[in-house]
Amino acid sequence: MQESILRFFSESASPFLDQLFELITMLGEEYIYIAVGSYIYWNISKKQGFLLTLMFTMSVALNDLLKLTFHTERPYNVLSDIEGKRLSTADGYAFPSGHTQGATSFYITWAKMAKRNWFYILAGIIAFSVGVSRMYLGVHWPIDVIGGWLVGLLFPLLLYPYVNRLYENKKSFFRFLRNLLRVLITIVIGLVLLNQYILDEPLHIRNSIKIAGVITGFISGFMLEEVRYTFINDHKIGIKILRFIIGLAGTLAIMVGLKLVFPEGIVYIFIRYFFVGLWVTVLYPFLGKKVRLF
Repeated sequence: MQESILRFFSESASPFLDQLFELITMLGEEYIYIAVGSYIYWNISKKQGFLLTLMFTMSVALNDLLKLTFHTERPYNVLSDIEGKRLSTADGYAFPSGHTQGATSFYITWAKMAKRNWFYILAGIIAFSVGVSRMYLGVHWPIDVIGGWLVGLLFPLLLYPYVNRLYENKKSFFRFLRNLLRVLITIVIGLVLLNQYILDEPLHIRNSIKIAGVITGFISGFMLEEVRYTFINDHKIGIKILRFIIGLAGTLAIMVGLKLVFPEGIVYIFIRYFFVGLWVTVLYPFLGKKVRLF
């Protein structure tokens, strides 16, 4: 049945649908999440921006761990008549779909924060559409997409209500964040050691390193900022837009600039994404206060 569904999409393909589903799948990619999460964190609500990004990054971290566990091949590698499209977003293993799971966790959590019925509907449509786009593009099996939807829902429905309450008690919340970092770093070190000394065929852990780096920087920066440099995200809309543009430019400069400077080793990938998380939560607000952007 899975093959029949993929072949249906393949036979329905057209240049217009190719462009449409590539645009839809972009709603489940990192630059959208960085832009939205940063805008909310810097301009609307520090709490909402942090928790939204935390739910998304934790979902992505679990997704990557599940991919490494199940080790599933993508359909275009298995079925000779299925053409994979937008392959730059389809490295690594297949189950569950990272785009689908990330979009489900991110947009449904955002809807819970907004508390608007129309936003729930929009979030559901986006999450559903991103999943369909991954099948249309031939980079995921239907079971990958279904798994992405189901696992993705765990974060807004189960974890978000818990951390939302915990946030009000900073001591308990910081303890939760520190424990989360300990678990994350332990898992990443374990994966590196497996690749280095035990496995004959190394796992694809590049994405694991990226997400570990950004979560570590994001959480560390948030805790430092809360204790030392607390910023206020008020001001008129003009300043907010300027604040966002400058901050986002800085984020992209770190992502691109450090990539040009550093080699592609896993340590340098971790450092690059660590500074992305650190920039968003503490470095930019600290520098922005100096020039009255915050």
